[in-house]
Amino acid sequence: MRYLIPILLISLILITGCSIQDCNTDLSCFKELAKDCSRAKVNIKYEDNDVRLTSRGNWFGECKISLKIEKVGDRFVQEDPTLAKLAEGKTLNCEIPIEIVKNNNEQYIDEILNLEQKFDQYCSGPIKDTIKGPLKDIVMKKIN
Repeated sequence: MRYLIPILLISLILITGCSIQDCNTDLSCFKELAKDCSRAKVNIKYEDNDVRLTSRGNWFGECKISLKIEKVGDRFVQEDPTLAKLAEGKTLNCEIPIEIVKNNNEQYIDEILNLEQKFDQYCSGPIKDTIKGPLKDIVMKKIN
């Protein structure tokens, strides 16, 4: 118990001191910050879907990036209501080695948005599970 309070205080100081830069809807702002793994977030419209990208910073040599489908667009809902329901609110969490981030500069964000194969080994979460699972062919047709 005596260690709990100091740990909580240190955690609170670290969390409040490490705020995330909000780029609102400016993807260029996000890419500029994320190219060196700075903490940032952006909300974008991506193929009629509302998507939030968050760079959570550099943790033990890996850049933590998450993509969350906040809202599925009407077109997607009309085309495939079942898949749209599965996708909404789901995330893709990536832990990309800092060397790849530095070598690819801003390009790695576009590659994550396009769900390119080479990030398969660095990303996990419900979006990846859907792409890899029984709906793989349907999802890949929608993406491409």
